[in-house]
Amino acid sequence: MTYDEAIKYLYNIPRFSKKTTLDNTGAILKLLDNPQEKIEFFHVAGSNGKGSVCAFINSILINSGIHTGLFTSPHLVKANERISIDGENVSDSEFTWAFNRVYNVIKENESYGIVHPSFFEFIFLMCLVIFKKNNVKCGIIEVGLGGRLDATNVIKNPAVSVITSISLEHTEILGDTIGKIAEEKAGIIKKSVPVVYDGTDKEAERIIRLRAKEKGSEVYPVYPENIKIIKKEDKYIDFSLNTVYYDNDTLKIPFPAPYQTINAALAGVAVKIAKKRCHELCELSDTNIYEGIKNTVWAGRMELIKDNNRNIYIDGAHNVSGIKRFVEAVNIIKTEGRKYLLFGVVREKDYEHMIPMLVKGTAWEKIYITGMKTSRGTDTKQLKRMFEQSGACNVICADASGEAYDMAVSEMEDKDVLFCAGSLYLAGEIKKHIRKEEKYD
Repeated sequence: MTYDEAIKYLYNIPRFSKKTTLDNTGAILKLLDNPQEKIEFFHVAGSNGKGSVCAFINSILINSGIHTGLFTSPHLVKANERISIDGENVSDSEFTWAFNRVYNVIKENESYGIVHPSFFEFIFLMCLVIFKKNNVKCGIIEVGLGGRLDATNVIKNPAVSVITSISLEHTEILGDTIGKIAEEKAGIIKKSVPVVYDGTDKEAERIIRLRAKEKGSEVYPVYPENIKIIKKEDKYIDFSLNTVYYDNDTLKIPFPAPYQTINAALAGVAVKIAKKRCHELCELSDTNIYEGIKNTVWAGRMELIKDNNRNIYIDGAHNVSGIKRFVEAVNIIKTEGRKYLLFGVVREKDYEHMIPMLVKGTAWEKIYITGMKTSRGTDTKQLKRMFEQSGACNVICADASGEAYDMAVSEMEDKDVLFCAGSLYLAGEIKKHIRKEEKYD
């Protein structure tokens, strides 16, 4: 198939296939000659921040000259974003090659009991064959959903497991308490594989430690009190880290969001621990870690974009915990002008609690509510009522995110700032609209 045909096929998968078992994923990998073997993996799960941790680790390893592959989800504009080699998204031709490699193996073996994988599983399989084709030495894998039953959990012996902050999310699938969700996330912990985790939530920490003890795995928590912010700027935050392997060492993140300090800390600790276990990392230095973190690029996470001299921040915050951190970051950013909010959310999210936090968290000149190009979008009129019931004034509805964006920008002056939040779908649509791209996945 061609690239366009492959993309169309992938997006049609949910119509005829659902999530399969880890045994099924493992069987397909065997038919693909086990491309995951001989690669040192960082396996990252969590509710918030797991993509950012992956990005920090990826930047550190690339700065160290290590041949590195990265697998994350979702993508914002184009499916190729999910798979990168040494910081570069795979090309259309390589994406197509990997698709056909996996597709042919599945079709040739369906009559022998192989079950067609889900959308996420299919692209994960593509990622691993691309890693093998490119002779990747270290792979960074972001869990899709949960952990215990996630397709990525076929990775049997990663260099280190990382669990970021845990909050209530996907409760219909993962459970309705922090403890139940933590049990699913902790399912990535493997026998004798060290675990680095965000120790902010004590119930989540209790579950993670219990699971690690069962597996004989050493634990390396990072707590908020291990981090001291030294200096805040519009584009950077300097902070000191005092935890295992770090004795008040100073690090710099290229984001104005304080929550990214703990994600950077998790990445820094994970890399130091992996260095003890992996020959590939033996030359990695503290300077590599500092420079890697400082130069990390992660789209859609308090990302500052200049559009015709207008300041636009795009953030993928999409749950209660994420919105709380988003509001904290908004209030830290110094603005001489007015603040505008562009908000869109999918219907399964807890927007009933997100909206009051946004209204009470800061003073918005105007709030734009938008629909999105997904069947999971929430009715904009319903969202408008909820914003107004929470005390918001000047709330405007638009059917399309591009329309809402243009309306907001047309009112802004040079010192005003537009913040976009509520969904990674929205983040992708806004980035596409700013780029004036006619086509995206």
